[in-house]
Amino acid sequence: MVRSVMNKLKQQHLKDAVKAHAALILSVLFTAFFVCGCAVNDDAEEMILTSEAEAVSADAVTESVSEEEVPQKPHDIYVYICGAIKDPGVYTVHSGSHVFEVIAKAGGLSEDADDTAVNQAEIVTDGSQITIPTKAQTEAGIVPGNRSSESTAAADTTDGRVNINTATADELTALSGIGMNRAEAIIRYRDEHGAFTSPEDIMNVAGIKEGLYTKIKDQIKL
Repeated sequence: MVRSVMNKLKQQHLKDAVKAHAALILSVLFTAFFVCGCAVNDDAEEMILTSEAEAVSADAVTESVSEEEVPQKPHDIYVYICGAIKDPGVYTVHSGSHVFEVIAKAGGLSEDADDTAVNQAEIVTDGSQITIPTKAQTEAGIVPGNRSSESTAAADTTDGRVNINTATADELTALSGIGMNRAEAIIRYRDEHGAFTSPEDIMNVAGIKEGLYTKIKDQIKL
């Protein structure tokens, strides 16, 4: 009787041990599966996020490069060339053109032109003026400045006199007896023949004779 009871107890203990062991194994397997599964999911999510970030970065770089590499289309600009040139005037050239190309369009330099006084490799801008001096003007130290559309040919009036080589039409009208017509004639002469080499040269302008020159000679300078 006692032996039978003992056998039953041993069997029950064995069953309990087997159940506990099986539960432990299942718990370990479940934990391992859960951890591995999350790790795989985390790795997959990280890979997806990294790929998306790289794709966005690549698109941004491509767009930036595309914008930088798009060349600007050439367009027409207007340049005024005068002085020691065969055919002075306003010419239409492509943006990015150089001074020598404008000179060629204007028929080339005149025989007395100083071809070293102007940088012929310079790129011209819209609305700019190119004045080619003569050799005599360069030797006399009179080199007319070339003006861009962003600069103004302001007269030098620091001493109260008007510089007849740089003054605008409005500034020339400040001289005694010089109205707008004569001011425009002075500028036209200056554009066609270059800068004045002496104050007396202003008498070569149509409408300005010795009498008028006498009135303004103390008001002008080079």
